[in-house]
Amino acid sequence: MKEIRYLSRNSMQLLSLVLPLLLVGFFGFTWHTSGPRGNPFGSLHGASSFAYPAGVAYTMLLVVQLFMNCFAYDSSGVQMFFLAPVKFRDVMLGKNLYQGAVLAAEAMLAWIVIAVSVAPPPLSILLTTWTGLIVIALLSMAAGNLFSLKLPRRLEFGVRRQRMAGYTMLAYLSFHLIYFATLAVLGTVAALVSWLAGLWTVPVAFLALGVAAFSLYRTLLEETSQLAIKQRETLIQQLVR
Repeated sequence: MKEIRYLSRNSMQLLSLVLPLLLVGFFGFTWHTSGPRGNPFGSLHGASSFAYPAGVAYTMLLVVQLFMNCFAYDSSGVQMFFLAPVKFRDVMLGKNLYQGAVLAAEAMLAWIVIAVSVAPPPLSILLTTWTGLIVIALLSMAAGNLFSLKLPRRLEFGVRRQRMAGYTMLAYLSFHLIYFATLAVLGTVAALVSWLAGLWTVPVAFLALGVAAFSLYRTLLEETSQLAIKQRETLIQQLVR
């Protein structure tokens, strides 16, 4: 509930969630009306089938970067996390549940936008996209938890541009590299599996990757309580000022 209230008070963060969907709709409608009508992909139902996974990939690129600084608006409230009779792991899990809900909502809205502006994607593409999104979400949340504790940075509500230190810029670049590396792995797996066994087996392969990603996420989540204690002074110093 606290994260939802932060979102309702933060016009810039709301804009960062809505703008990607508007751009996906705009480019999708433009491509659909002026792009090629052929079907060079045969059994993959044409190029329009890939509008949804491409739109989701672009949308998530702008959304997951919010994960790497999840204490940005807590300010002095971060001290209550250390005083409350709960493990810091539970604090991070609560933030991750909110982040997962945002990703799911963005994926559903992207589906509506693509269905209206281009064409409804086939079920095989939907399943492939959603299972791949599970892998992206788990890895992004795991990395975001570590970045949030290691490199916290306070942000103000409604402020569009705020200066970032050099190490913060490096962290943002590293986080985006993780995202692009995840996309590259998913794309490679999808191409190989669909070539060897067909497109319908790709979601199964992605679910297997999701199990591995969940195992990594759970392991890192368990470590956040001890890491938060080690980073307590840094968190308070950076956020409470």
